[in-house]
Amino acid sequence: MRPSDYLLMSTGSVPPRRTRGAPKRRSSGRAAVVGIIIALLAAVLGLVTTVGVASAYSAYQSFTRDLPSVAGVGNRPLFKTTRVLDRDGNLIYELFDPDKGLRTVVHVGDLPQQMVNAILSVEDSTFYDNPGVEVRGILRALFQDVTSGTIVSGGSTITQQLIRNVLLTPEERTSNTLSRKLKEAVLAVELSRSYTKKQILEMYLNEIYFGNLSYGIATAAHTYFGKDPKDLTLAQCALIAGLPQAPSLYDPFRNLDRAKGRQEEVLDLMVRHGYISPQQAAATKQQPLDFNSPDDDVATNRYPHWSIYVRSVLEDWYDPKDLLGAGLTVYTTLDSRLQDLAQEAVTSRVRDLAAQNATNAALVAIDPRTGEILSMVGSPDFNDDSIDGQVNDAIAPHQPGSSIKPIVYANAFVKGFAPATVVVDEPIAIPDGAQTWRPNNYDDRFRGPMTLREALGNSINIPAVKVLQFVGLPDALDLGKKMGLTSLLDPQQYGPSFVLGGGEVRLVELASAYATLADQGVTTPASPILKVVDGEGRTIYEHKPDPKLVLDPRAAWLITNVLSDNNARLVTFGANSTLRLAGGRPAAAKTGSTDDYRDSWTMGYTPSLVAGVWVGRNDHKPMKLVVGSSGAGKIWNAFMEGALEGQPIEAFPAPPPGVVQATVCATTGFAGTADCPRMVTDWFMKEHLPTIRRPAVAIDRVNGKLAGPNTPYQDIVFQGMNQRVSGEGPFPPTEYSERTGGGWPWDGVIVLSVPTALPSQQNRAASASPVPQNRPPAAVATVPPAAGQRSG
Repeated sequence: MRPSDYLLMSTGSVPPRRTRGAPKRRSSGRAAVVGIIIALLAAVLGLVTTVGVASAYSAYQSFTRDLPSVAGVGNRPLFKTTRVLDRDGNLIYELFDPDKGLRTVVHVGDLPQQMVNAILSVEDSTFYDNPGVEVRGILRALFQDVTSGTIVSGGSTITQQLIRNVLLTPEERTSNTLSRKLKEAVLAVELSRSYTKKQILEMYLNEIYFGNLSYGIATAAHTYFGKDPKDLTLAQCALIAGLPQAPSLYDPFRNLDRAKGRQEEVLDLMVRHGYISPQQAAATKQQPLDFNSPDDDVATNRYPHWSIYVRSVLEDWYDPKDLLGAGLTVYTTLDSRLQDLAQEAVTSRVRDLAAQNATNAALVAIDPRTGEILSMVGSPDFNDDSIDGQVNDAIAPHQPGSSIKPIVYANAFVKGFAPATVVVDEPIAIPDGAQTWRPNNYDDRFRGPMTLREALGNSINIPAVKVLQFVGLPDALDLGKKMGLTSLLDPQQYGPSFVLGGGEVRLVELASAYATLADQGVTTPASPILKVVDGEGRTIYEHKPDPKLVLDPRAAWLITNVLSDNNARLVTFGANSTLRLAGGRPAAAKTGSTDDYRDSWTMGYTPSLVAGVWVGRNDHKPMKLVVGSSGAGKIWNAFMEGALEGQPIEAFPAPPPGVVQATVCATTGFAGTADCPRMVTDWFMKEHLPTIRRPAVAIDRVNGKLAGPNTPYQDIVFQGMNQRVSGEGPFPPTEYSERTGGGWPWDGVIVLSVPTALPSQQNRAASASPVPQNRPPAAVATVPPAAGQRSG
């Protein structure tokens, strides 16, 4: 039997099994150690068995019997870092177990050859020729053992280093005993018999530690140079190759001079082993290294709010063990160009608003066709504790002001209203428990009869309150949830001030709702993740948009038509507001502000891009005269202009089937007559065309009295009378629903115009009681307006 055969028998892939509870057999004494070395040399060199070495095998057999098997080294569990990328594959963040570190697995074939050459030069120049150990090192170990009884120098091969990191215990790795060295050598020889050199080198390069929590050569390349390994220069390869021997000593972030000196040693070794010429080495030593700044290191998180948001989503999907150690690669929807543009717009504009006590802002951009979140900025500065910069205001609840109005108007258009529907802008009083709410307009003015196009475009509050009362709060909330406002609560939690921003929403959700308008009533749930790939390169998740039609496309088109009409907002915003994009690019936009200027919003979109902006303070203190257009509007405009620069101008879609134009009287909302002072042409759903007016009086059928501001819609009936027309129509005045009290802000009976084709109302009128005349106004308490009602 050859000594090499004996070695294979002693350290086979399935080691001898010990009896449970039996103590391990250990070699002891210097003679046994010498015998083991002789046997190892015999195995390595293929010596013929002789009587002189026979006794060595006995000691060798005892030593190797309890060694671990190398069979599982190639498929052992290996913790790997989860890499979070932008949509183009650029690394923006890494998730890892801080008790372990960072690791990205790479194949040898994906490394530059100079990287491999540098590693071999400094760590194991005979790697491709040796059997796992370097024979001279074994002889040196024998001599040192005889003379000093211990190992005083290294000389480990790459294979031995791999064994030390993979199969030895942490205590054994740090010991400097001859026994540990022999164990390494024996296992290294067996590993070389079981795996190819390429496999061993690949395992080694993905295993060793390079400092700064970086395990494996791919992670080292990202940590120190922000590159994939394939993009490293020779100078950078040489620096990385010199780190494993003493990562802390040669850390370039802490001691650049030592790191540079070590790099030059590696280059000299590459010259010695024939990988590069002396001239190449000299020139490379002069090349700049272009390090990552420690502040730019991926571990510090390039886009912190986004990364934390993505992590929270992943934590809902995966077990923490897999998330932190399975080597997932997560492709997010983030567009880094748009993200950088958004961050700059937020930071610079908030700086400009500092004198007006604005300290925070957030921005979210979404592709309305896919629901992909393209950018998310949560604050001007994540690291600024003075503004609570770590709070992600893109997902924090805030009152939206008038930016919520388009959702309510869209519901009204579904139910029959149109942009040319006329309501009266006038003082109203709405009971709220024991008190009465008297909403107001942002400028404390009342304009009388006006179309909904004018009311929504100029963000007039009183018409919006009336529209909500026509729609009904439950239906308005239901549509909002379908459009993306998933955090809305039960209807009992809100009141009529909801349409003015009285309920809190999240910016990312409101942006998703506006994306529904941009995509013609189709909602696609907002998503931050495109694809997840496991550690073996298999795709385990891929974003597939799940569009659902939740709003009549005609209603969505009508809203877009109003919000993109610059003439419809002239009274409030002027001809050249921040809601208008340069070059005539069509854009639909809506602002919002809340009481005492605590919140400033602008939401807007083109056919392919939705962006929403919030400006305010996280301590909820008021700003100074920061309204929607002057605060969030400036950020929105700067972002949209930059994001769409160089892109073709997109027109909004043509009117969908079932939307037609008609001419109406702008003071009544009915088909025009010869005595109408102002006619307008606007868009209608074909089943809700304007009708000829018929005078009628609104009556509360429960008590037979004139319908007051609190009369429920279902209790309003109409009795024809030859009285003047109030100016509201063509629908019943459901905004006046006060059952108790009574009286109106004007004198006389309540008369309105209703369409001739309202059979249910005509049937009700037949059972109505006579109309009481001259009801005195009711006494009502005055309370402050509800929060969130400021417009603009």
